[in-house]
Amino acid sequence: MMAYTYSAILFFTVIICFIASYDKRIHFNRHFGVFLKSAIIVAIPFIAWDIWFTAKGVWWFNTDYTLGIVLAGLPIEEWLFFICIPFSCIFTYFCFEKFFRLEWLSGFNNLIVFISVIVCSVMALLHYDKIYTLITAIATLTTLIYLHFIVRAEWIGKASLVFTVLMLGFLPVNGVLTGTGLDSPIVNYNSRDFLGVRILTIPIEDAVYGYTQFLLVLYFFKLFKKNIMVIENRILVTACSVVLFTYLNSCASIPKGAGGVKNFEIDRYLGNWYEIARFDFRFEKDLDNVSAQYSLNEDGHVMVFNSGYNYKKGKWEKAISLAKFRGNKDIAELKVSFFGPIYSGYNVIALDENYRYAMVAGKNLKYLWILSRTKDIPDEIKTSFLNSAQRIGYDTSILIWLKHDRTNNPFQKEE
Repeated sequence: MMAYTYSAILFFTVIICFIASYDKRIHFNRHFGVFLKSAIIVAIPFIAWDIWFTAKGVWWFNTDYTLGIVLAGLPIEEWLFFICIPFSCIFTYFCFEKFFRLEWLSGFNNLIVFISVIVCSVMALLHYDKIYTLITAIATLTTLIYLHFIVRAEWIGKASLVFTVLMLGFLPVNGVLTGTGLDSPIVNYNSRDFLGVRILTIPIEDAVYGYTQFLLVLYFFKLFKKNIMVIENRILVTACSVVLFTYLNSCASIPKGAGGVKNFEIDRYLGNWYEIARFDFRFEKDLDNVSAQYSLNEDGHVMVFNSGYNYKKGKWEKAISLAKFRGNKDIAELKVSFFGPIYSGYNVIALDENYRYAMVAGKNLKYLWILSRTKDIPDEIKTSFLNSAQRIGYDTSILIWLKHDRTNNPFQKEE
């Protein structure tokens, strides 16, 4: 039953509102399509944000409380969160607007926006080193400025009152997600990335995050509902493609036949590797004397510190990437990212028994690397690797064989 915890939270959050939607006094069911379009459009950047922060270790999920279905690093329940929670929020606002006269609250719009903009600006300036605080403050600041000064939304006061009421549901729902009543939290946070101020177990940033998401979904809901602006279907398709692209990148494809070595031991693979040969591509263009240092971070993922000498610019360059196993950790099949949620394949397809020489396959037949613990490689290992690569389909004649004639790499710890 423990694995159903997160899905049960979503179910009980949405079920009463869903049933009540069919009440003849409400008929919110007539607006399901409008709501779904609104929620999906807002979900696009929020899911990308979620994927990015999960990849960076700003937060992470205890999958003991989930069904175990993971897409782009997020449990399936986290994807559904961006539909279920907004549904209950928009339904509640719809009912408030239907049964109560709240137009008088528009008189508080200026005050609410003024105070919120000041607070968010101060928080962003004072805590720019805390990424969750910073991004949340910027998102809220941008949303309120857009709604108040550009589209001149008259309902910010009403929405703020409804969100205050919704906090009565927010506290138990997010409370359980962040550990209230559980042995351990479903959602865990890196203490270095947020203020550390909590409402019960809930980071204060979560409440501001939820307020911003609510405002944006409500904006699009009203926009579509009143037919003020027609959004062509291709925009929705494009938006969905962004998430699909992110997901497909996270799958990190690999050429057929380039499976990772079995019985892989990541601890033995850590340390310094010299790049002996590669297929040239733009991120390593004009680089020689390339090396990479592998280490484990606090989350157990592999950090890769790459450096090389750009012989055209006459200077050393560096890049840091994050690698994660795509499946079992005893199979050398990983995905690596230099840019947040965008991952590419990384399979160690050949490795000697002493972990001295390795051959790595990338996402297609245009990416191949030969690595060594030293600055050269024995002829017999070289021949074996080249034969293996050719059998898979690599054109080894276009490999670039690197020079290692410099000893002044400022980024490398010599071994």
